[in-house]
Amino acid sequence: MSIVLISGFSIAQVGINTASPKATMDISAKRDNSGQITDNTQTFGLQAPRLTRAELTVNTATYNSDQRGALIYITDVTGGDNAGQRVNITSMGYYYFDGTVWQKLLEATNTIAPAISALQCNSAYLNPSTYTAGTPFNGNLRITYSQGNGGRYNSGAPFTVNGLTFQLRPGTLEFGDGELVFSVTGTPTNDNNMLLPMTTAAIPFLTAAQNCTATVGNNSHADITPVAVMGYPSLTTDANGKQAYTLALPTPDGKYSIRVIFDTTSGTTPAIPNVQLYNNTGSTVNLYWNYNTEYGGYIGAAVTTNNITSGVWGGMGDASATWYPQGTGAVGSAYWGNVGIIDGSGGGPEHRRYTWIDSNPSSKTAYTATIMVGAPTTGSAQPNLSKIFIKLEQVKAQ
Repeated sequence: MSIVLISGFSIAQVGINTASPKATMDISAKRDNSGQITDNTQTFGLQAPRLTRAELTVNTATYNSDQRGALIYITDVTGGDNAGQRVNITSMGYYYFDGTVWQKLLEATNTIAPAISALQCNSAYLNPSTYTAGTPFNGNLRITYSQGNGGRYNSGAPFTVNGLTFQLRPGTLEFGDGELVFSVTGTPTNDNNMLLPMTTAAIPFLTAAQNCTATVGNNSHADITPVAVMGYPSLTTDANGKQAYTLALPTPDGKYSIRVIFDTTSGTTPAIPNVQLYNNTGSTVNLYWNYNTEYGGYIGAAVTTNNITSGVWGGMGDASATWYPQGTGAVGSAYWGNVGIIDGSGGGPEHRRYTWIDSNPSSKTAYTATIMVGAPTTGSAQPNLSKIFIKLEQVKAQ
Protein backbone atom coordinates (compact mmCIF):
# COMPACT_ATOMS: atom_id res chain seq x y z
CA MET A 1 0.00 0.00 0.00
CA SER A 2 1.30 3.41 -0.84
CA ILE A 3 0.12 6.72 0.49
CA VAL A 4 0.51 9.90 -1.48
CA LEU A 5 0.45 13.14 0.49
CA ILE A 6 -0.46 16.24 -1.44
CA SER A 7 0.04 19.63 0.16
CA GLY A 8 -0.57 23.09 -1.18
CA PHE A 9 -0.82 26.71 -0.18
CA SER A 10 -2.32 29.90 -1.49
CA ILE A 11 -1.85 33.56 -0.72
CA ALA A 12 -5.23 35.01 0.26
CA GLN A 13 -6.28 38.64 0.30
CA VAL A 14 -8.33 39.89 3.24
CA GLY A 15 -10.89 42.65 2.87
CA ILE A 16 -12.86 44.63 5.44
CA ASN A 17 -15.99 46.36 4.03
CA THR A 18 -14.88 45.24 0.53
CA ALA A 19 -15.62 42.02 -1.39
CA SER A 20 -12.71 42.50 -3.79
CA PRO A 21 -9.62 43.42 -1.80
CA LYS A 22 -6.84 45.02 -3.83
CA ALA A 23 -4.02 44.06 -1.46
CA THR A 24 -3.19 41.48 1.18
CA MET A 25 -5.09 43.70 3.67
CA ASP A 26 -7.65 46.16 2.24
CA ILE A 27 -9.87 48.26 4.55
CA SER A 28 -12.56 50.32 2.79
CA ALA A 29 -15.09 52.85 4.04
CA LYS A 30 -18.77 51.89 4.07
CA ARG A 31 -20.55 53.45 1.04
CA ASP A 32 -24.06 53.42 -0.50
CA ASN A 33 -24.95 52.61 -4.14
CA SER A 34 -24.02 56.10 -5.29
CA GLY A 35 -20.55 55.79 -3.82
CA GLN A 36 -21.19 58.17 -0.95
CA ILE A 37 -19.94 57.38 2.56
CA THR A 38 -23.00 56.30 4.57
CA ASP A 39 -21.49 56.14 8.07
CA ASN A 40 -19.58 59.32 8.87
CA THR A 41 -18.93 58.15 12.42
CA GLN A 42 -16.26 55.75 11.19
CA THR A 43 -12.56 56.51 11.21
CA PHE A 44 -10.98 55.91 7.80
CA GLY A 45 -7.30 55.09 7.50
CA LEU A 46 -4.85 53.72 10.03
CA GLN A 47 -4.67 55.68 13.28
CA ALA A 48 -1.48 55.33 15.34
CA PRO A 49 -1.67 55.18 19.16
CA ARG A 50 -2.07 58.70 20.58
CA LEU A 51 0.13 59.56 23.58
CA THR A 52 1.39 62.59 25.46
CA ARG A 53 5.12 63.05 25.94
CA ALA A 54 4.59 62.42 29.67
CA GLU A 55 2.92 59.06 28.92
CA LEU A 56 5.72 58.10 26.55
CA THR A 57 8.38 59.09 29.10
CA VAL A 58 6.82 56.71 31.64
CA ASN A 59 6.63 53.79 29.19
CA THR A 60 9.73 54.33 27.03
CA ALA A 61 11.81 51.79 28.99
CA THR A 62 9.60 49.01 27.59
CA TYR A 63 10.90 49.65 24.06
CA ASN A 64 14.06 48.03 22.71
CA SER A 65 15.55 47.18 19.32
CA ASP A 66 12.81 44.57 18.76
CA GLN A 67 10.26 47.42 18.54
CA ARG A 68 12.20 49.31 15.85
CA GLY A 69 9.68 50.98 13.52
CA ALA A 70 6.88 51.42 16.10
CA LEU A 71 4.68 54.42 15.24
CA ILE A 72 2.87 56.81 17.62
CA TYR A 73 1.25 60.27 17.49
CA ILE A 74 2.24 62.75 20.22
CA THR A 75 -0.68 65.01 21.22
CA ASP A 76 0.97 67.09 23.99
CA VAL A 77 4.61 67.97 24.81
CA THR A 78 4.07 69.98 28.02
CA GLY A 79 4.83 67.03 30.34
CA GLY A 80 7.59 64.45 30.63
CA ASP A 81 11.14 65.15 29.56
CA ASN A 82 13.76 64.38 26.94
CA ALA A 83 16.35 63.01 29.36
CA GLY A 84 18.69 60.31 28.15
CA GLN A 85 18.59 58.69 24.72
CA ARG A 86 15.12 57.20 24.62
CA VAL A 87 12.92 60.28 24.07
CA ASN A 88 13.50 63.17 21.66
CA ILE A 89 10.01 64.70 21.55
CA THR A 90 9.96 68.43 20.80
CA SER A 91 6.60 69.04 19.09
CA MET A 92 3.31 67.31 18.33
CA GLY A 93 3.15 64.88 15.43
CA TYR A 94 4.04 61.36 14.31
CA TYR A 95 7.14 59.68 15.79
CA TYR A 96 8.80 56.35 15.07
CA PHE A 97 11.18 54.29 17.24
CA ASP A 98 14.55 53.81 15.54
CA GLY A 99 15.65 51.14 18.01
CA THR A 100 17.25 53.67 20.36
CA VAL A 101 15.25 56.91 20.37
CA TRP A 102 11.88 58.20 19.18
CA GLN A 103 12.32 60.33 16.04
CA LYS A 104 9.76 62.61 14.40
CA LEU A 105 8.53 61.63 10.94
CA LEU A 106 9.43 64.21 8.34
CA GLU A 107 6.45 66.06 6.90
CA ALA A 108 6.36 66.07 3.09
CA THR A 109 4.74 69.50 2.99
CA ASN A 110 7.64 71.18 4.76
CA THR A 111 10.03 72.48 2.11
CA ILE A 112 11.64 75.26 4.18
CA ALA A 113 15.43 75.24 3.96
CA PRO A 114 16.63 75.04 7.59
CA ALA A 115 18.31 78.14 9.02
CA ILE A 116 19.17 79.61 12.42
CA SER A 117 20.53 82.97 13.47
CA ALA A 118 23.24 81.57 15.77
CA LEU A 119 24.52 78.39 17.38
CA GLN A 120 25.25 78.74 21.10
CA CYS A 121 28.38 76.59 21.38
CA ASN A 122 28.90 77.62 25.02
CA SER A 123 25.62 75.87 25.91
CA ALA A 124 26.79 72.40 24.81
CA TYR A 125 26.46 69.58 27.32
CA LEU A 126 26.53 65.78 27.39
CA ASN A 127 23.81 63.52 28.70
CA PRO A 128 25.01 61.50 30.62
CA SER A 129 27.30 64.30 31.75
CA THR A 130 30.33 62.19 32.72
CA TYR A 131 32.67 59.89 30.81
CA THR A 132 35.59 57.70 31.87
CA ALA A 133 38.63 56.71 29.84
CA GLY A 134 38.37 53.11 28.68
CA THR A 135 34.64 52.82 29.50
CA PRO A 136 32.13 52.66 26.58
CA PHE A 137 29.89 55.72 26.35
CA ASN A 138 26.47 55.97 24.71
CA GLY A 139 24.53 59.22 24.97
CA ASN A 140 23.69 62.58 23.44
CA LEU A 141 25.25 65.99 22.99
CA ARG A 142 22.83 68.93 23.11
CA ILE A 143 23.49 72.47 21.84
CA THR A 144 20.99 75.32 21.81
CA TYR A 145 20.39 77.61 18.85
CA SER A 146 18.45 80.85 18.39
CA GLN A 147 15.76 81.87 15.89
CA GLY A 148 15.13 78.62 14.04
CA ASN A 149 12.83 78.86 11.00
CA GLY A 150 11.00 75.52 11.31
CA GLY A 151 12.93 73.84 8.48
CA ARG A 152 13.80 70.15 8.42
CA TYR A 153 17.41 68.97 8.45
CA ASN A 154 19.25 65.73 7.85
CA SER A 155 22.12 64.07 9.68
CA GLY A 156 25.53 65.68 9.41
CA ALA A 157 28.85 63.99 8.79
CA PRO A 158 30.11 62.08 11.84
CA PHE A 159 33.32 63.25 13.50
CA THR A 160 35.43 61.68 16.24
CA VAL A 161 37.06 63.38 19.23
CA ASN A 162 38.69 61.58 22.17
CA GLY A 163 37.52 58.20 20.89
CA LEU A 164 33.87 59.33 20.77
CA THR A 165 31.92 59.67 17.51
CA PHE A 166 29.44 62.53 17.26
CA GLN A 167 26.70 62.76 14.62
CA LEU A 168 23.81 65.19 14.30
CA ARG A 169 20.44 63.48 14.58
CA PRO A 170 17.90 64.48 11.88
CA GLY A 171 15.01 66.66 12.97
CA THR A 172 13.00 69.84 12.52
CA LEU A 173 13.99 73.26 13.79
CA GLU A 174 11.71 75.10 16.18
CA PHE A 175 10.12 78.38 15.16
CA GLY A 176 12.42 80.20 17.57
CA ASP A 177 14.99 78.88 20.03
CA GLY A 178 15.65 75.15 20.36
CA GLU A 179 18.25 72.38 20.66
CA LEU A 180 20.28 70.31 18.22
CA VAL A 181 20.94 66.75 19.37
CA PHE A 182 24.00 64.66 18.41
CA SER A 183 24.31 60.95 19.07
CA VAL A 184 27.54 60.12 20.93
CA THR A 185 29.05 56.64 20.96
CA GLY A 186 32.46 55.10 21.53
CA THR A 187 35.08 54.64 24.22
CA PRO A 188 36.87 57.81 25.41
CA THR A 189 40.65 57.65 25.46
CA ASN A 190 40.99 60.13 28.36
CA ASP A 191 38.92 62.06 30.92
CA ASN A 192 39.95 65.53 29.70
CA ASN A 193 37.72 68.27 28.33
CA MET A 194 36.83 67.90 24.65
CA LEU A 195 36.89 70.59 21.93
CA LEU A 196 34.13 69.81 19.42
CA PRO A 197 34.18 71.55 16.00
CA MET A 198 30.68 72.68 15.01
CA THR A 199 31.13 73.16 11.25
CA THR A 200 29.05 72.99 8.08
CA ALA A 201 30.18 69.37 7.72
CA ALA A 202 28.78 68.42 11.14
CA ILE A 203 25.68 70.64 10.75
CA PRO A 204 24.74 70.87 7.04
CA PHE A 205 22.68 74.08 7.31
CA LEU A 206 25.27 76.00 9.35
CA THR A 207 26.89 78.93 7.57
CA ALA A 208 30.65 79.46 7.65
CA ALA A 209 30.17 82.53 9.84
CA GLN A 210 28.27 80.42 12.38
CA ASN A 211 31.03 77.82 12.85
CA CYS A 212 32.18 77.58 16.45
CA THR A 213 33.89 75.23 18.90
CA ALA A 214 32.02 73.67 21.80
CA THR A 215 33.91 72.72 24.96
CA VAL A 216 32.51 69.77 26.86
CA GLY A 217 33.92 68.32 30.07
CA ASN A 218 32.96 66.03 32.90
CA ASN A 219 30.25 67.55 35.13
CA SER A 220 30.22 70.69 32.95
CA HIS A 221 26.43 71.00 32.90
CA ALA A 222 24.07 72.25 35.60
CA ASP A 223 20.29 72.39 35.84
CA ILE A 224 19.17 75.88 36.93
CA THR A 225 15.60 76.25 38.18
CA PRO A 226 14.20 79.65 39.27
CA VAL A 227 10.93 80.17 41.15
CA ALA A 228 9.40 83.34 42.58
CA VAL A 229 6.42 84.68 44.51
CA MET A 230 5.07 88.17 45.09
CA GLY A 231 2.14 89.21 47.27
CA TYR A 232 0.88 90.25 50.68
CA PRO A 233 1.36 88.00 53.73
CA SER A 234 -1.54 85.97 55.09
CA LEU A 235 -2.36 84.57 58.52
CA THR A 236 -0.93 81.03 58.78
CA THR A 237 -0.35 78.37 61.41
CA ASP A 238 2.82 76.40 60.75
CA ALA A 239 3.64 72.79 61.64
CA ASN A 240 4.97 73.89 65.02
CA GLY A 241 1.77 75.71 65.94
CA LYS A 242 3.17 79.21 65.40
CA GLN A 243 0.46 81.59 64.14
CA ALA A 244 1.61 84.71 62.31
CA TYR A 245 1.37 86.64 59.03
CA THR A 246 3.77 85.04 56.54
CA LEU A 247 4.61 84.58 52.88
CA ALA A 248 6.77 81.53 52.06
CA LEU A 249 8.41 79.95 49.00
CA PRO A 250 9.85 76.39 48.80
CA THR A 251 12.91 75.48 46.75
CA PRO A 252 12.09 73.54 43.55
CA ASP A 253 13.36 70.28 45.07
CA GLY A 254 11.29 70.84 48.23
CA LYS A 255 14.27 70.47 50.57
CA TYR A 256 14.09 74.00 51.96
CA SER A 257 11.66 76.90 52.24
CA ILE A 258 12.25 80.54 53.02
CA ARG A 259 9.66 82.99 54.37
CA VAL A 260 9.04 86.50 55.61
CA ILE A 261 7.20 86.50 58.95
CA PHE A 262 5.38 89.33 60.78
CA ASP A 263 5.08 88.18 64.41
CA THR A 264 1.44 89.21 64.82
CA THR A 265 -1.98 87.64 64.35
CA SER A 266 -3.59 90.92 63.30
CA GLY A 267 -3.25 92.23 59.78
CA THR A 268 -3.44 95.83 61.03
CA THR A 269 -1.01 95.54 63.96
CA PRO A 270 2.50 96.74 63.01
CA ALA A 271 5.30 94.19 63.42
CA ILE A 272 8.91 93.79 62.31
CA PRO A 273 9.19 91.50 59.27
CA ASN A 274 11.97 88.91 59.51
CA VAL A 275 13.36 86.15 57.30
CA GLN A 276 13.30 82.49 58.35
CA LEU A 277 14.54 79.22 56.86
CA TYR A 278 12.85 75.79 56.94
CA ASN A 279 14.75 72.51 56.60
CA ASN A 280 12.52 69.84 55.04
CA THR A 281 15.20 67.22 54.27
CA GLY A 282 14.10 64.92 57.09
CA SER A 283 17.44 65.09 58.87
CA THR A 284 19.67 67.62 60.60
CA VAL A 285 21.91 69.53 58.17
CA ASN A 286 24.99 71.74 58.33
CA LEU A 287 24.96 74.72 55.98
CA TYR A 288 27.67 76.93 54.56
CA TRP A 289 25.97 80.24 53.84
CA ASN A 290 26.44 83.93 53.30
CA TYR A 291 24.15 86.89 52.91
CA ASN A 292 24.23 90.59 52.23
CA THR A 293 21.73 93.39 52.62
CA GLU A 294 21.44 97.10 51.86
CA TYR A 295 20.81 98.83 55.16
CA GLY A 296 21.92 102.41 54.75
CA GLY A 297 25.18 100.81 53.70
CA TYR A 298 26.39 97.27 53.04
CA ILE A 299 26.05 94.53 55.64
CA GLY A 300 27.17 91.00 54.91
CA ALA A 301 28.26 87.79 56.57
CA ALA A 302 29.71 84.39 55.65
CA VAL A 303 29.01 81.68 58.22
CA THR A 304 28.90 77.93 58.80
CA THR A 305 25.91 76.88 60.92
CA ASN A 306 25.66 73.31 62.19
CA ASN A 307 22.76 71.22 63.47
CA ILE A 308 19.90 72.91 61.63
CA THR A 309 16.89 70.89 62.73
CA SER A 310 14.49 69.41 60.17
CA GLY A 311 10.81 70.34 60.28
CA VAL A 312 11.20 73.64 62.16
CA TRP A 313 11.22 77.25 60.98
CA GLY A 314 14.09 79.27 62.39
CA GLY A 315 17.21 81.30 61.76
CA MET A 316 20.77 82.05 62.73
CA GLY A 317 20.28 85.37 64.52
CA ASP A 318 22.65 88.17 63.57
CA ALA A 319 24.98 86.11 61.36
CA SER A 320 25.32 83.47 64.05
CA ALA A 321 26.82 80.00 63.86
CA THR A 322 24.00 78.86 66.16
CA TRP A 323 20.63 77.62 64.89
CA TYR A 324 17.60 79.10 66.69
CA PRO A 325 14.40 77.11 66.04
CA GLN A 326 11.05 78.89 66.05
CA GLY A 327 8.57 77.65 68.65
CA THR A 328 5.04 78.82 69.30
CA GLY A 329 6.22 81.93 71.14
CA ALA A 330 7.89 85.14 69.96
CA VAL A 331 10.40 85.09 67.11
CA GLY A 332 13.22 85.99 69.52
CA SER A 333 16.54 85.17 67.78
CA ALA A 334 14.94 82.79 65.25
CA TYR A 335 15.52 85.09 62.28
CA TRP A 336 18.06 84.73 59.48
CA GLY A 337 20.61 87.48 59.04
CA ASN A 338 19.99 90.95 60.38
CA VAL A 339 16.79 91.63 62.30
CA GLY A 340 14.10 93.40 60.24
CA ILE A 341 13.95 93.78 56.48
CA ILE A 342 12.43 97.26 55.95
CA ASP A 343 15.22 99.35 57.45
CA GLY A 344 16.92 100.43 54.27
CA SER A 345 18.52 103.79 53.65
CA GLY A 346 15.90 106.52 53.95
CA GLY A 347 13.48 104.09 55.61
CA GLY A 348 12.94 102.15 52.42
CA PRO A 349 12.96 98.41 51.74
CA GLU A 350 16.12 96.35 51.94
CA HIS A 351 17.39 94.12 49.16
CA ARG A 352 18.69 90.85 50.57
CA ARG A 353 20.48 87.89 49.03
CA TYR A 354 21.07 84.56 50.78
CA THR A 355 23.19 81.75 49.32
CA TRP A 356 23.64 78.34 50.94
CA ILE A 357 24.98 74.85 50.26
CA ASP A 358 24.74 71.60 52.23
CA SER A 359 28.00 70.30 53.74
CA ASN A 360 27.03 66.73 52.71
CA PRO A 361 29.78 65.56 50.28
CA SER A 362 27.21 63.95 47.97
CA SER A 363 25.13 67.12 47.57
CA LYS A 364 25.63 69.02 44.30
CA THR A 365 22.95 71.68 44.77
CA ALA A 366 23.30 75.36 45.66
CA TYR A 367 20.47 77.79 46.50
CA THR A 368 20.18 81.56 46.24
CA ALA A 369 17.27 83.60 47.59
CA THR A 370 16.62 87.27 46.84
CA ILE A 371 14.07 88.98 49.12
CA MET A 372 12.51 92.43 49.30
CA VAL A 373 9.68 93.80 51.49
CA GLY A 374 8.00 97.09 50.64
CA ALA A 375 5.83 98.98 53.14
CA PRO A 376 4.69 102.59 53.73
CA THR A 377 6.52 102.67 57.08
CA THR A 378 9.97 101.59 58.24
CA GLY A 379 11.00 99.29 61.09
CA SER A 380 7.54 97.92 61.88
CA ALA A 381 4.72 97.75 59.37
CA GLN A 382 1.17 96.50 59.06
CA PRO A 383 1.09 93.12 57.28
CA ASN A 384 -1.91 94.12 55.18
CA LEU A 385 0.10 97.06 53.78
CA SER A 386 3.36 95.16 53.19
CA LYS A 387 4.21 93.67 49.80
CA ILE A 388 6.77 90.85 49.64
CA PHE A 389 8.93 89.57 46.77
CA ILE A 390 10.92 86.32 47.04
CA LYS A 391 12.96 84.73 44.26
CA LEU A 392 14.74 81.38 44.64
CA GLU A 393 17.28 79.94 42.23
CA GLN A 394 18.30 76.30 42.54
CA VAL A 395 21.50 75.22 40.75
CA LYS A 396 22.18 71.50 40.51
CA ALA A 397 25.45 70.26 39.03
CA GLN A 398 25.34 67.02 37.03
